[in-house]
Amino acid sequence: MNTSFNKLKGKFSASLGTILFLFLIFFQPPCCASAASIVAEKDYDPVITLKQQDNEKTVTVKVGDVIQIELERSSGTGYDWYLDDTYKNHFYLVKDETEEVLKKGFTGTPAIRKWQFKAVKQGETEIVILLYRSWEGKEKAAFSYKIHIKIP
Repeated sequence: MNTSFNKLKGKFSASLGTILFLFLIFFQPPCCASAASIVAEKDYDPVITLKQQDNEKTVTVKVGDVIQIELERSSGTGYDWYLDDTYKNHFYLVKDETEEVLKKGFTGTPAIRKWQFKAVKQGETEIVILLYRSWEGKEKAAFSYKIHIKIP
């Protein structure tokens, strides 16, 4: 009787472990979520949309306002935009997405990276975004985008 119980207990433990493993893979709890999944799923109407030609500008927004930044890159080149964490004291990242602009028969078609930031604290800060290849690092950035922001 004791041997049968131990065999059954062993099978149940293995099954429970498998179930727990699958649960953690498919239903990540907040403590294990990746940074990308922390971004809010709600779409906000931005107060201001900034593009590449707005580099080095100074803008003023209020707490609660949402700003959107849209920057273009060529897909297939290895270059991507990487957000520096300088914004984190004054903004909450609410959206980070890439929109592919499809053109049949062409490689290196443009893609637009979009971020939305919600102002959460008064003060002055910058949002810095660098264009580089991940294997080369930010020291070899091809472009640096910076917006100065005042939040009265």
